[in-house]
Amino acid sequence: MKIFHKILLVSFISFSLFSCSKDDIDENELLYGVWDNVKFDGDKELTLRLFFGPDNTGGRIRSTEDAEGVVSSSESFEWSLQNDQIEITDSYTNSKEEYYINSFGKLVSKATADLVLDKVSDDYSRYYDGK
Repeated sequence: MKIFHKILLVSFISFSLFSCSKDDIDENELLYGVWDNVKFDGDKELTLRLFFGPDNTGGRIRSTEDAEGVVSSSESFEWSLQNDQIEITDSYTNSKEEYYINSFGKLVSKATADLVLDKVSDDYSRYYDGK
């Protein structure tokens, strides 16, 4: 009976370890969501918000807030993830930006090392309708 239990336990552990393949995991899922960078310049709050959706599209919102109010602009982009590198292509100008996710889970610009975005939400639906 002990041998049967050991065989059953080993079988269960083996099945558990090998039942999930890497193909079952969407590697892009870590990127899906809303990412923010907030800076202060005197009396102004400058915010860059990026959001990524599951069909490799997303958007960028830049806003400036001061005593006068808020001014913002938005634009859409397409993105791709290859070898842990994220490439964003502006939908209008075709200009490209590259980012990576560092070991602390932050999105970092390859062009400007001090441009670091924090993931603030996995829910991109407020900004993104998938069209």
